[in-house]
Amino acid sequence: MRLLGIFSFMKQFFVCLFMLILITMGCQRTPNRVTIQVDDEQVIISTNAITVREALNVAGITLNELDRVEPDLYAQLTPEMMIQVMRITETITTELIIIPFERRIIPNEALPEDEQQLVQIGSNGQEQITRKITYQDGQEIDRHQVSHEIVQKPVEEIIAIGRKAGLSDIPIDGIVAYISGGNAWLMSDHSSARRVVTTKGDLDGHAFSLSPNGERLLYSRNITDVITAPLNELWQVDTQIVGETAISTPLKGVLYAEWSPQISETVIAYSTAERSPGSPGWRAYNDLWLWDTKSNIETATEIVPANTTNLYAWWGTDYYWSPDGNSFAYSNASQVGIIDIVTKTIMPLMDFTPYETNSNWVWLPSIAWSPDSRFIATVIPSNPQQFDMWIIAVDGSMQINVIEQVGMWSNPIWHEDGIIFGQAVNPLRSVDSHYMLMMMDWDGSNLHRIFPIAEEIGLTFPDVAVARNESIIFVIADNLHLLDFNGLPPQALTIDGQSHQPQWVIPLTKTVNVSVTTVISD
Repeated sequence: MRLLGIFSFMKQFFVCLFMLILITMGCQRTPNRVTIQVDDEQVIISTNAITVREALNVAGITLNELDRVEPDLYAQLTPEMMIQVMRITETITTELIIIPFERRIIPNEALPEDEQQLVQIGSNGQEQITRKITYQDGQEIDRHQVSHEIVQKPVEEIIAIGRKAGLSDIPIDGIVAYISGGNAWLMSDHSSARRVVTTKGDLDGHAFSLSPNGERLLYSRNITDVITAPLNELWQVDTQIVGETAISTPLKGVLYAEWSPQISETVIAYSTAERSPGSPGWRAYNDLWLWDTKSNIETATEIVPANTTNLYAWWGTDYYWSPDGNSFAYSNASQVGIIDIVTKTIMPLMDFTPYETNSNWVWLPSIAWSPDSRFIATVIPSNPQQFDMWIIAVDGSMQINVIEQVGMWSNPIWHEDGIIFGQAVNPLRSVDSHYMLMMMDWDGSNLHRIFPIAEEIGLTFPDVAVARNESIIFVIADNLHLLDFNGLPPQALTIDGQSHQPQWVIPLTKTVNVSVTTVISD
């Protein structure tokens, strides 16, 4: 009986084992036959792989980073599936495109009627276009531009043609100096009495200053483009004598020069730089000097030594002489402040984050002095795209944000009755916005627009000169205009399309003797 039981158990065991083997064999996957299209070939495999990715691994097919696969790599295999591997490659190409120069014809009152003169030789520019090209299995399927960069800006050809101005003769108090076509021009008493002071067309605009009595004009000339030569030369001319020969001063490489605001016309302030290759073409020293032009240059007094302490120091520092002649306001890429002439001390008033131009130029705040020399008006960035107007006491006792979002080129001008400034039409994109001319009282009240009177396009940059309270001279489309505050449209003073940097002086009738010895002594 015992043997019979053992035999029965063994029989049942083997029957179960046999059934288990049959079940296991029945559950095994049938290999899938799939076709893989890759590299212009078809690869056929039979595999027990579950996903497309596994099938590619079985076939020994390596995928590159950009390759695409259809169906998706995680799709489950099915019998007779077709898998397509698309080889994707990308290339970056650059192309230089010629930018043709434009030709501009400008009227010139200094030339005989209809006579033409080449003012500037035109040259083509170059733009580098970078594109990304995508290929699928060797065939281009996409091409788009990644970036573009102006490698060389085109230089327009300028031809001057003699034209007599067809403008109304407008009375003008005092003397107006301005730059047109690289030359210095003067108007005196009325607009038709304008005359050219220089004829070489080489004023670079770094220095351009009319003395407080209107008798002397200071200007800088770019004599040569030789890289080893000084940046420019500083010249002066007597404005009272027609045809007077200009005088070259000993100063060379000047970024800023200005006559003393006092009636003593012989003292100037200046700052220097050296010529450098590439843009902008100079490297500033950020120094400040006073010099009596009737004395030897060796007698010049250093107020601020050469330095590179501020951010973007290579661009330079802007200086603004106070009306009382006792101090300077200054602005650099990250700060505005005051410099005392006697003690030579520098007092920062406000710091700010530099504006990132992402180019080869640097934005500096413009500054306007109050007539009593107690305050300055300036424009300060509160964030990368917002520029606000501030009034700051020079002793640091008061800082008021009077108007928000005026724009980076607001360029305030302070006169006896208030402040004139530009208001950006698009204040959060003020770098290339047009501007309206606005006026307000010293405390920011009585804000109103003075130009444009109607809904016109406005100004590209508020380039304004003020000599009296009732009117201003400013630039519209590269021509000077006189605007009286009587609600009437501005009157054109020039039509040459090249006028800028107006200086307007109404000489005082009373002569004041000012000693400058204590100002420029160590």
